[in-house]
Amino acid sequence: MLGIVTLRDPAGAGGATILISGPKTPAVQFPATAFVSAGSATGTFAVVTTDVSAPTPVSVCGSFGGASSCAVVTVMPPSVLPTTSAVGAARARVPRRPR
Repeated sequence: MLGIVTLRDPAGAGGATILISGPKTPAVQFPATAFVSAGSATGTFAVVTTDVSAPTPVSVCGSFGGASSCAVVTVMPPSVLPTTSAVGAARARVPRRPR
């Protein structure tokens, strides 16, 4: 699964490294940084989820140039997975990773 970071303006020469932070939990794992290529305003990073027994919300934040933004990712147990993923501006429903 991929997480997406979006800058207000395209990254300058050399690109931009976005700091990714949040609680260290087995439910959602992600790298410490994401890269946005020069001239682009978006970049992606890998997100790994594990099985949970109850809906598990996790706040994931990105920081760059003194600004930061957070979103809540809710990992759902296999028994209540939706048939499609619903993603909003501040909340994402993330299905578990297939085995």
